Amino acid sequence: MRRNATVVLPVILVILCWSTGFAVTHVTDGAGGGDYLTVQEGVNAAANGDTVLIMPGMYCELVIVDGKCLTFEGQGPSVTQIFWDGLEPTMEFLNTPPPQESRIADITVAHSFDLRQVHTVVWSGSIIAFDSAVIGGGAIGEAHPSAVPPVVHTGIEAYDSTFDWIIVSGDRASTIEGCTVSTQAVLSGWYEDAVTMGELPVTSSGSSYEYIEIAGLCTFESTGDTAGDVWIFGGLATSSTVVIDGGDLGAVVMRYDNDVTLNDCIIGDVSRHWGEYPGFPLRMTECLVTDEVDMFGDPGGCRLIHNTFLGWFYYDAEDASPYSAIRSNIFDWYTTIVGPVSSSNLAVTHNDFAYEPWTHIGVEADSLFANIWYEDPRFCGVDHTIEDCSPCVLAAHDGGDIGAFGVGCECSLPNAVETMSWGRIKGLYR
Repeated sequence: MRRNATVVLPVILVILCWSTGFAVTHVTDGAGGGDYLTVQEGVNAAANGDTVLIMPGMYCELVIVDGKCLTFEGQGPSVTQIFWDGLEPTMEFLNTPPPQESRIADITVAHSFDLRQVHTVVWSGSIIAFDSAVIGGGAIGEAHPSAVPPVVHTGIEAYDSTFDWIIVSGDRASTIEGCTVSTQAVLSGWYEDAVTMGELPVTSSGSSYEYIEIAGLCTFESTGDTAGDVWIFGGLATSSTVVIDGGDLGAVVMRYDNDVTLNDCIIGDVSRHWGEYPGFPLRMTECLVTDEVDMFGDPGGCRLIHNTFLGWFYYDAEDASPYSAIRSNIFDWYTTIVGPVSSSNLAVTHNDFAYEPWTHIGVEADSLFANIWYEDPRFCGVDHTIEDCSPCVLAAHDGGDIGAFGVGCECSLPNAVETMSWGRIKGLYR
């Protein structure tokens, strides 16, 4: 029995090694010093999981990878370049077996057309990893759920690479670190013209975007990124969840219903318009906003805490339920806070309105004050109604002053019954 085992075991090992296989490196050298003269020849010879090692040179060709995942390894993006001047993408990955990924490293991939209709690297159904690569044009990863079989598992991994633009839709967890996107990045859970929805989880750190768009069911977590503009889209029973920490941002524009958190950011403009559907809160903490803030229709749960607003500030808590809070902020310019209607809730507390003559806190015409209050502990030790809080004065009707109290007074307006069109806080204290 032992003799038979020693004979059979080597045979089994040989079969296993043959069936499993090992990754092979195929050397492409246009100068003739490798296994192949063109990149496509190396691709054709390679099996799934192999590496195509590309020596320095300019390779003017179309590269198509069909049904396998490969690693393309250059000698540096300044010396190893793949270039194509036709109407097709320079590199296209077709029928990629999930959940594997291909990799492009230390290579420049470029295209002669500066048109959005012609992308440089295109893939679907997998992840493409870019490592120290330069992509002269668009890197496009798209999900196609209506394909046969369906193709949805698409994502991107990018490290220390440069792109003209990135467009990715899919549901694979994606990572973008230390990259530069010179025009736009679009990260989306929408598939095929917003017909089908998925969820694209993305983490980004230390990257620079001229413009970034986050749409559909995208979960975007960013740390230390720089962006010219950030647009966040949701709506119709879907939303993006966005957390940005330590970002240096131009404009942050939010449309429809999204769950957005901004921490320790420098921001130019902030604009948010809530949609028709149940909303999600905006949370801003320790941010510096250098220009304007326009926020309309807070659905409730909003938190603006310990921020500095240097420009025009307009906030409309259209139906702030549940409770929303604007607390411990510094306002340096025109400030308008419109309270909620009916029995909704908004707290405006412990803020410093430096430009006091133009600070307005009030409600829309023909609406009731309802649990909206303003307070600051430097004048009053406890909460008081506006009637009995000295030196606060009861407001006149139809556009009169809420009170001639200003920055230092702690006053509340609990469930007042008078209807008023506007109220204005006049600053008597600095």
